[in-house]
Amino acid sequence: MTDVPRPAPFHKQHRRTISVGLSVLGLALLALAIYFSLGTARGLAQASDAISRLTWWHIVVACGVPLINFFLTSLIFWLLTARGLRGITPVPRGITYSEMLALITSGTLLNQLPGKPGIVGRTLYHKFVTGIPIRYTLLVMIQAIACGGAGVVLCMAAGVAWAWQGPAAGAVVLGLIIAGSLVGAVGIARSGLASATLLHVGLVTMGIRAAETMLWSLRYWVMLAVAGRPVGIAEAGIIAAASQMAILLPIQIGLREWTVGLVAGLLAAISSGGSAALGNWEPVGEAARPGVLADLLCRGADLAVMIPAGLLASWLVSRSIAKSQSGAAASPATTAD
Repeated sequence: MTDVPRPAPFHKQHRRTISVGLSVLGLALLALAIYFSLGTARGLAQASDAISRLTWWHIVVACGVPLINFFLTSLIFWLLTARGLRGITPVPRGITYSEMLALITSGTLLNQLPGKPGIVGRTLYHKFVTGIPIRYTLLVMIQAIACGGAGVVLCMAAGVAWAWQGPAAGAVVLGLIIAGSLVGAVGIARSGLASATLLHVGLVTMGIRAAETMLWSLRYWVMLAVAGRPVGIAEAGIIAAASQMAILLPIQIGLREWTVGLVAGLLAAISSGGSAALGNWEPVGEAARPGVLADLLCRGADLAVMIPAGLLASWLVSRSIAKSQSGAAASPATTAD
């Protein structure tokens, strides 16, 4: 009797459907953002003016921040992964920072596809190449989200305090971030990374994510001015923190543009008419247009950096996998000799 192929388990089909649905929703949001920014004569004029304002240093900032982001995010995952490997039996060989940089950069490009294959690929690389168990890799992801999220929230608090209570209030929150990072760094220096506590490594990773958010603040401060909606550095910090929070959600494309536009529009409405202006959404929507346009420009810069860097990193990862496989294949022969 001919075997009938068994259907995939329901939960796998369900996950795949949700993943594809979220990707389609993200593309729809991106298309709507493009139409919202460019679909009218006024929008086209604003976009044309923005492009005419671009200078070489605007492009350097727009493209440099995502490039630096690869190094900082890789550092976060490397620190959290390297800590505690001695507690795993058998002890894995671990992972170098350069390997993690290649994995994060390659994964960022792959995660633009449905199902986030970059996360899956990094998890499997850890298991089969470095010997790090899947459970440990997933735990590191949760820790990175928690510690990084704390850094983003504190940056949001610093921006709000700066905007509404003055620079001194914002400096107090930033001082707390710096102090916590220094405490963590001293703790790691004393014990060594392999024996460091999660608290110390978490404080350092929180500070690194906060530094990332500050870099994004610089980029939004520059690109919003290019888009015709100049903001103060505190407002740019609030927008950057909101953007970072949107990135943590499952929709990788489209949601960030609307988040930046909405927050920029709300801040513009508050600065012009106070909280009472929030009751009228028309000026908020109009003020959101430059914000959406600014993030579309940032999205273009992201892709300009992500595609070549991700392809190069993917090639390096494939080389590392091939080297690992050839070494594993040679080991039995060496033992036999």
